[in-house]
Amino acid sequence: VLSEAPETLAARRDDWKKVLKVWYKAVAYLKDPKTHDDAVKIMASRVGLEPAEYESFINGTNILTLDEAKKFMPKAEGFKSLYGSSKIADDFNVANKVYEAPEDIDAYIDMSLMSEL
Repeated sequence: VLSEAPETLAARRDDWKKVLKVWYKAVAYLKDPKTHDDAVKIMASRVGLEPAEYESFINGTNILTLDEAKKFMPKAEGFKSLYGSSKIADDFNVANKVYEAPEDIDAYIDMSLMSEL
């Protein structure tokens, strides 16, 4: 999930589209067995870790390709949708008094850029 203020998204839409394209190029580089080790080495160096240690974090993280991510775009209930999982988190936060009133989930999820890729 990439988060940005609606004003910035509107003002720099083409730039944010470029960010998403580069993100999915990086994901492809990471997932490609031929370049995976180099991707891990690059990412590990950015946070001051050895590649072997950083690899253990990657193994516990589900980094989605564009096609995989698009499956979570439709509005639906439950964890198979960004909308549904956001609603579950929102309900939890209200029930546990993290904040008082439910958030307007539709107001802060914009899948339009993903649809354009």
